[in-house]
Amino acid sequence: MEEISISARMIQENILGLKQVRSDWRAILKSCGMSEQGLALPTKRYPIGDAVKLHQAALKLLDDETLGLLEKPTPRGYFRLMVLALVHTRSLDAAVVRLVEFTNVFENTFQYSVETKGSNTILRLLPLDDSGADRVFITGWLMTIAHRLFSWLVNERIVPREVNFDFSVPDYHREFYYGFYGSTINYDQHVASLVYRSSDLDFPIVQTEASVESYIARFPVDFLIPVEMGGDLSREVRLLVMDNLKT
Repeated sequence: MEEISISARMIQENILGLKQVRSDWRAILKSCGMSEQGLALPTKRYPIGDAVKLHQAALKLLDDETLGLLEKPTPRGYFRLMVLALVHTRSLDAAVVRLVEFTNVFENTFQYSVETKGSNTILRLLPLDDSGADRVFITGWLMTIAHRLFSWLVNERIVPREVNFDFSVPDYHREFYYGFYGSTINYDQHVASLVYRSSDLDFPIVQTEASVESYIARFPVDFLIPVEMGGDLSREVRLLVMDNLKT
């Protein structure tokens, strides 16, 4: 099986919050098989298992599910509670609306909105203000999480009609291509958004509270596996990554 890897520059963006508050972040990198120099290389890639291990270590140390990348910390358990709320909707269109409502209660950096326009349903992320650090990574990461979550809820590979980012092409654009299942991605747009065919959101929710627990335990494995890794091989990759984390 070909080794599944993640862009070092994407990993570097993912731990900006860790670097700001933890003086021992280089030691944490080393424990995950990485180095400060390696993360700075545009073409360097690390095995997915190492990337997941680092993400989970940063999550534990910061006690913040968005790793210090939003204006306010995201409490541990937030994502689990949101997913539990979504599995009780009837279909994916209702789940999208509930995600927007749930997220906006916390008023943290972004305002989410959803609109049906013609045959499309559009999910938008609007910054609440102009303050804060560069939001390139966290914008793309939050959109990737939402999209992969929608597909998991209905156990179908939903491909957006288009993905719009309000930033320029990053070094790790390959990861976004995989994250959105090969959808058309437009950069330097006025607003960050996911555009779906409304008919694709008619799928019923098939996940349950029982399946939520294993989904949360794998985080963020399911958001990092490339689109090409489908079917049995996708499950094999998840198992290998989880076994690696236990050693």
